[in-house]
Amino acid sequence: MDNAELRRGKPTVHKRWDANTAILSGDSMLVLAYQQMAQCDETKLKPVMELFTETALEIGEGQQYDMDFEHRNDVTEAEYIEMIRLKTSVLLACAMKMGAILANAPQEDADLLYKFGEQIGLAFQLQDDFLDVYGDSKVFGKAIGGDIVCNKKTYMLINAFNKANDKQRLN
Repeated sequence: MDNAELRRGKPTVHKRWDANTAILSGDSMLVLAYQQMAQCDETKLKPVMELFTETALEIGEGQQYDMDFEHRNDVTEAEYIEMIRLKTSVLLACAMKMGAILANAPQEDADLLYKFGEQIGLAFQLQDDFLDVYGDSKVFGKAIGGDIVCNKKTYMLINAFNKANDKQRLN
């Protein structure tokens, strides 16, 4: 969605092949994920499927916020944190909670693992934003400055914009 040419040092699907192949690949991977989950113990099937489905919808919501924010200059820090929670953190949180469910962990432990996953996901995305500006592309595995070029709102950009005066904001 961000038109990045590289991910982890390799060409992205839409660059190596094309956009249609990327869309079809994503659709197929989603179907395969459901197929894999359908094989779990039937006593855990409902909570696993509900968690995964809710997570998939949240990721889409977060991605939409990310795209919407490209056209706004008034994004708040709280909106940004919620956006990265939805587009990044819930995926890790889901995986951790799903593992707990499948391992018969108590509900409280599963919920705590979910919260832990959310926090790790937030830290990951904040670091990713930092590396997009200051990282080494050879180590980072993607071009530096891609977020800036795409007008992505990051924690650093939001705070710089909020601290700038009117003249600085116009430049």
